[in-house]
Amino acid sequence: MQFRRNAIWLAVWAALTGLFGYLQYQGYALYKMPDGQPISQALMIVAAILTGYHLAVVAIKWNVKRRHGAAGEVTMLGGLLRVVAAIGIGAALLYLFGQLRAVGTALGAFSGLLLGWSLQAPVSGLAAWVMISLKRPFRIGDRIQLPSLGLVGDVVNSRLCHPLHLFVEDQ
Repeated sequence: MQFRRNAIWLAVWAALTGLFGYLQYQGYALYKMPDGQPISQALMIVAAILTGYHLAVVAIKWNVKRRHGAAGEVTMLGGLLRVVAAIGIGAALLYLFGQLRAVGTALGAFSGLLLGWSLQAPVSGLAAWVMISLKRPFRIGDRIQLPSLGLVGDVVNSRLCHPLHLFVEDQ
């Protein structure tokens, strides 16, 4: 039943894509948006994205059924495709309304903050490796004692991402 429903939606969205594409080709705008773009173009793009979504869902369902897979696979992949389709529709509408650059700038700044935050540990490790390599407070084979932590160990090696490898002895 679910397969049939998705196939019907696929046919509906494909027909709407064709209809709006035909209207666009014939020059019928239906309505002009504030920036001069015809609304039929926006509707055609949205319908085409939804057609692609339903086509992918039908193909996934058929493939999972053919492989005798679990229904959860279809649900999981369908949810992922739904998010991708929503992002695509949002990006298309932002482009058509001329706001893609402003939103892209804001997302770029936010992404830069997230990237800097997520790379904090690797960059700190790299800086520690450079400092240890240049100042050489420890050499391979040195014994290090950390009495406050109750650790005694030998320096085994020093690598880029892990500036100091210790072989810790039990006390």
